[in-house]
Amino acid sequence: MDKLRFLVETDFDQIPVLKQAFIDSNIWETKLSVDRKLIEDHKEKNKNEAEANNPSLIDPQKTMFVKKFFEKREQHRITIS
Repeated sequence: MDKLRFLVETDFDQIPVLKQAFIDSNIWETKLSVDRKLIEDHKEKNKNEAEANNPSLIDPQKTMFVKKFFEKREQHRITIS
């Protein structure tokens, strides 16, 4: 999680615990600002392409990787308790 790209390419709606952590730590507003800027840049670069009207920078594979990590972490935490 050392790159801003992580904030843009991950679908945090699928990982509520991580989204809440970002909200609680005031990182969420930064994530939203980065999203807006990158989407704006994407639209500008792809003015004449259909994808510019519906840009999605989310990487489903990256999202699933992170989601599985948190699911395993939660399972491990429950097992230890």
